[in-house]
Amino acid sequence: MELIASIEKNLSVTNEFVIKDGTTWGDPARGLKNLVLIIERFSKSEYLPLDAEQVIPNSTSLIVSEWKIKLNRDAYYKFLIVALDSHNQEISYIIDQVVYGSTESHTGLFLSVDENVPAGTLLTDTYFWIPITKIEDFPFSIENGSDYICKDHLHDLASRVCIAEKALKFAGNKCDCPDKFIAEDYYWSLLYHHSTIYSVAFGEYEEAGRFLDQVVDRCTNGSAEDKEDCGCNG
Repeated sequence: MELIASIEKNLSVTNEFVIKDGTTWGDPARGLKNLVLIIERFSKSEYLPLDAEQVIPNSTSLIVSEWKIKLNRDAYYKFLIVALDSHNQEISYIIDQVVYGSTESHTGLFLSVDENVPAGTLLTDTYFWIPITKIEDFPFSIENGSDYICKDHLHDLASRVCIAEKALKFAGNKCDCPDKFIAEDYYWSLLYHHSTIYSVAFGEYEEAGRFLDQVVDRCTNGSAEDKEDCGCNG
């Protein structure tokens, strides 16, 4: 089974995007599979999981097919979608198999960690099973018994809107000598944003995260138009 996912955005809502399942389901039918989403934010040199409520497993209905992702900030994101069967206590498993299940502390994916997991073993038995809480826990192999898709996504809507607002502020300055603080702020923001896009294109995701952080910081920590001008407006 080849899983397919798409991302939809609303330009008027800059702090979210929607991930949709676009898979053509045949046999087995969609209703027989659990579809689980894990999404993480790439910042500097590591993947940082989003808050627990933003990691959205299909825990209530087998027909959930889209997830609205609320964002703390623009960033480079990575998401994993897994389609798999529920844990069957009546059968045995081998190492690195993934199942869907629920315990008091975790609902979602579980990974078998022993060469032979006997029939009748509960998911609460941590000698045989561990919960998958981040993408790097997932075994990317065809032997794990599940279908999956792992993709990357750069979300930069708020940054682009911020840069556009800086441009309007810069262009709307009627002074003969445009304020140097506004000019530098705009051009540095634009340069960092371009660098983000180029880094993603060349697969340099750590650098992309760092460059976009520079844009975000300039937009959230106060822009140059909030500071004193260079004197040409006086």
